[in-house]
Amino acid sequence: DQPGVVRFRHPADRSGGVGLGDRPPGRAPRRREGRPARKSAGFLEMPV
Repeated sequence: DQPGVVRFRHPADRSGGVGLGDRPPGRAPRRREGRPARKSAGFLEMPV
């Protein structure tokens, strides 16, 4: 379950941070803050 979710977040985060949790691409600038980006980066770093 976890590995599958991380895999889905990989492409979603690249789209615009949708992997963060149902976040539309319009919230892309929000991840630039570094707060949500760090959470996503941690998950992406696992598979990467």
